[in-house]
Amino acid sequence: MSFVIAPQAAQATTYYVSTAGSNGNNGLTAGTAWRTVTYAVGQATTSGDIIRVAAGSYQTETFPFTISSGVTVTGESRATTTIEATAAAAAMITMNSSSVLANLTVRGMSTSGGTSSFINMFSSGAEVNNCIIDTGTLPAAADSFAVGIEIRAQSCQVRNSVFYAAGGAVAVSGGADRFNIGVFLGRFAAGAAINTEGAIIEKNEFRDIGVGIWVAANNSGAGAAISKNTLAGCGWSIYFQNTGAGVTGNYTIKNNILASAVSAGGSGGYGLKVDAVISPVINYSYNCTYEAAPDISGGTFNNLGNNKDNQNPLFYWAARKDYRLFSDSPAVGAADDGSNMGAYEGSVAIPAGTYFVSTSGSNDNDGLTAATAFRTITYAVGAPRVKAVNVAAGTYNAAGGESFPITIPSNVRVSGESRSSVTVEASAIAGVITMGTNSTVEGMTVNGSLSAFGTVFTVGSNGADINDCVIRLTGDAGNKFYVGVTVSGASNARLRNSLVYTTDAKYTDPGAGEMNIGVWGGAAPGGAAASVSGLQITGNEIRNLGFGILIIQDTGTGATINNNTVVDNAYGIWLPSGADVGGGPDNAGTYPITNTIVASSDTYGIIRGSGTVTSTYNDVYANAANYTGLSAGTGDISQNPVFVDYAGNDFNLQVTSPCIDAGTPSGTDIGAYSYAGSLAAPTVTVEAPNGGETIAVSSTYNITWSVSSPVGLKASPITLRLSTNSGSSWSLIASGEANDGTYSWAAPSTQLTSCRISVEAEDLRGSVGADRSNSDFSVVAGLPTAPTGLIGTAESTAAIRWSWSHDGSELGGFYLLDTDNAVKATIAAATSANTLEAGLSANTAYTRKVRAYNANGSTDSSTASRYTLASVPTSLAATAISSTEASLAWQGDGTSYRLERSFDGTNYDVIVSGIAPLEPRGAAVYTAGDLLPEKQVWFRVRAVNGDGIVTEPGAAISLSTLAYLTAPIIVSLEIDRHTFFSGDVISTKPKVAAIVRSRASLNRDAAALTFTRASDNKVYGPYGRINYLRTTGENSYEVGWIHGLIDKMEGGNYRINVSLSDAFGNTGTYEASSVIYDEKTTAPALAPGTTPRTGSPDFSPAGGETMAIGYSLTVPADLQMIIFNQGGREIYRATYVSGEEGAAAGYNVVSWGGRDMSGRAAPRGIYVGWLIAGGQPIGKFYTVVK
Repeated sequence: MSFVIAPQAAQATTYYVSTAGSNGNNGLTAGTAWRTVTYAVGQATTSGDIIRVAAGSYQTETFPFTISSGVTVTGESRATTTIEATAAAAAMITMNSSSVLANLTVRGMSTSGGTSSFINMFSSGAEVNNCIIDTGTLPAAADSFAVGIEIRAQSCQVRNSVFYAAGGAVAVSGGADRFNIGVFLGRFAAGAAINTEGAIIEKNEFRDIGVGIWVAANNSGAGAAISKNTLAGCGWSIYFQNTGAGVTGNYTIKNNILASAVSAGGSGGYGLKVDAVISPVINYSYNCTYEAAPDISGGTFNNLGNNKDNQNPLFYWAARKDYRLFSDSPAVGAADDGSNMGAYEGSVAIPAGTYFVSTSGSNDNDGLTAATAFRTITYAVGAPRVKAVNVAAGTYNAAGGESFPITIPSNVRVSGESRSSVTVEASAIAGVITMGTNSTVEGMTVNGSLSAFGTVFTVGSNGADINDCVIRLTGDAGNKFYVGVTVSGASNARLRNSLVYTTDAKYTDPGAGEMNIGVWGGAAPGGAAASVSGLQITGNEIRNLGFGILIIQDTGTGATINNNTVVDNAYGIWLPSGADVGGGPDNAGTYPITNTIVASSDTYGIIRGSGTVTSTYNDVYANAANYTGLSAGTGDISQNPVFVDYAGNDFNLQVTSPCIDAGTPSGTDIGAYSYAGSLAAPTVTVEAPNGGETIAVSSTYNITWSVSSPVGLKASPITLRLSTNSGSSWSLIASGEANDGTYSWAAPSTQLTSCRISVEAEDLRGSVGADRSNSDFSVVAGLPTAPTGLIGTAESTAAIRWSWSHDGSELGGFYLLDTDNAVKATIAAATSANTLEAGLSANTAYTRKVRAYNANGSTDSSTASRYTLASVPTSLAATAISSTEASLAWQGDGTSYRLERSFDGTNYDVIVSGIAPLEPRGAAVYTAGDLLPEKQVWFRVRAVNGDGIVTEPGAAISLSTLAYLTAPIIVSLEIDRHTFFSGDVISTKPKVAAIVRSRASLNRDAAALTFTRASDNKVYGPYGRINYLRTTGENSYEVGWIHGLIDKMEGGNYRINVSLSDAFGNTGTYEASSVIYDEKTTAPALAPGTTPRTGSPDFSPAGGETMAIGYSLTVPADLQMIIFNQGGREIYRATYVSGEEGAAAGYNVVSWGGRDMSGRAAPRGIYVGWLIAGGQPIGKFYTVVK
């Protein structure tokens, strides 16, 4: 009997590689991994073996290494596992038949002047799947080639991978060839033709590389399938090459996206390029092409249709190399099987299009909220489907990542938080911002330090809008030719509500290449004639430049210049002829200049050399030559515009400016800044005589009035007139009188019955306000003289005696009247008279006057007021509440009370005056201190009426104080320098002090302060010894703990416990709750349920008053307080640093002195304040300047 034993097949094994491994390990587990892939592929030689490569960068490999047939090398992920050549390598990885390379990145370094093929598929069935292949930076030497994958065998596959060149696409042909290539089919080097039949290149991304897929001339195979790839930014997306050997076979190209082909070093710019002579059959269908023109010179090209030719594939974010498709992409669902064209399935929803930028942001964010803002404007304007960009306060420059010029795409609005808080600055550049069609930039300062012929804003597209910006232009490195805004070849552009200026000298010599210009329209500097049709220059301040506005060689319909302030330039507004500037066409359009101040120009105000230029309703003043080439038009004036502060560049109008309401249409102000105040005429009120009075003939009578004016009154503004026919006609009494509210008038010497008085007041603008007596008064002969010396004396709680004097002439008697002229008493004639008015209420003020009368009429005294006496306090009660204190309460009707104390029941001392009642003229309570333990003490109370008259004391009461057992009393806490109330927000590391009352001295070492978090009972503390102790009054103390010893606490709701002991061991305690917000997770905001509070509804800066604003913050944060006037214009801004006063967690108090940023007092009116933290408004308040 014989046995035959069949040999067994080798068993497949899984091996492991790690950067933490060692080639001395067995490689069979992750814990015993080998160190290099090179070593692993030398050990794994059995088909089916798997080599798992852990995350890391593998830079110590020996290249090239070979993957044996049937062996798989797979990384942890292509994002984390990298095989990298750190020196030039002609080859890195060779793949034998049916081997697999997956889930990793291969990064090559090319040889100079030679060919590097980083992954070589030289045996059939090899596969690369889900990898990233970076061909690096191509050397500058001629004949340098870098190839990601070279395929020289049948049935090889490249799937789901990304190909790119980190150094950028290169496709240079024509004798000094240089290329970087994604996938190469065929033999790259010279040699016999080879067969790549059955090759599949599918679902790959090729970008930023010279040639995506190159089919070589010496490929004699039966073809390949190129399907569902995304090729973007390649020089040549797909290239079939002819070098004489020819290309044969059938090639299927379908379901691909070929987009944005580029000229990569002089060649390229094609989607599909097929050389002449060669003879492949290309079946082309279901492809999307965009900006990638074909160049087909050879072969058989079968366009089978269903292509999306010249259609933007709408990549999600090409700037981020994210080539997923938007949901409205023409390539979505457009493949032959209903899936997407290109490498990526699914789609991205169309965003709202609003993005945010902040100096604290990152371009790695999504930019969709203020909290996830981008870092740069440059990046934001390239975001997907961008419509609006909101820019937070801060400075944006090259150091922060900006790339100049920033190009604003069509229909995009870029809005700064405010032009005083957002600054874009650039230096040594030719342009800062370039405007696209219908784009808008608003609310920011743009500073440009410009090279020759540079311009801050370049407008070459229709409908661009620059609004509410500050444009500061200077020359870089001695350059003296630069522009604020250049508009050339654009229609309907707008520059609005902006400030354009330089801090350099004024340059006006074009022959020497020295010009600085605010706004340049027409032919761009150094360029040909161009149109500015429909240009609007409106509401701008343009100053300190060689040329304020220059429109030159405009071939369009013209421009509108309206409501500008063009001041202190060498040339204000110049529209030269072609001859004026050395040749070229004249301006062809119409240029109306209206409502504009052109002032203080060194050379010319408005100068016309060409075009139809009109000047109407302008103030052209104090220019060396106001008009040249044209004349003043309708409504033009030449008067000092009366700026608020010319020297300080504040070109707002003072109330006396002739430019106010002088423009067109009626009511429009001339200049960039409309007067914001009220221009209402003075409001006058005649107080006396106002109708019904009788005035003795030839007597002296005080006419009285009051006036208010928002504008202010001129000196001696008052005119008084008399009518004796109920207002039908008037005669002058006096004019040029001071506005002191009274005029001593000599009444007429004849009797009159239909008299009225008119008082007129004239303001600084010449407007007159007036008021007249409401009804007639009379001038009568034989009247008694007016009583004098009226005085009231309180005789009881219910009676006042009124006394007065009279000279006795023409006297019939007296009436005692109240303020409504109701008769309270009738008194017989006497030269010295008085009457007792009874039945009155206790401690109540009464106002009376006395009227002397006879048969002819009456005259009144001036009024007098007096309080009745207060009642003697009653129901005094006293309770001992400690060894040193007693609580007192009583009834009464006093305005205030005086408390007296005695230690013997006989001799009393006043211990306190001015005790306020619980409600006006009511009962009161008081806690008396400074008593001795276990001692008897007596108290009594007196009431004080409104005139300060003190009553007799009420009944006394006595008590005995308690024995001394009282512990210290913790009256309140002060946390973070503010009085703390239970439930308040505090900071994570608070400053804590306690207000304490104690009869005995405190023990510094017997104290404890703890914070306990409610959610988990986590305790901070106890913090022991008192750091400082100071006496604030008798038995009153302030104590505090060392701030540095209190730990920084986490967010949460806390219970605060405080205990303090005196020298006798008596202990007082205090407990309250508080809230701490986590500074890392909580956005700055006001504490829930709180709003900013002002100290009072109004204040008077002129009287030295300031307005206090209090608010409670959840967390510390940089904070700004911004004040706006009624017109919405910012006048004041204050900044507070996070954690410091005004910007700390918890309660803060700041103040505004009622002045703008230049120190000028704000006019009377209502002002709106905003608190800004974390770039967001968190609170709003109102205040009134009176």
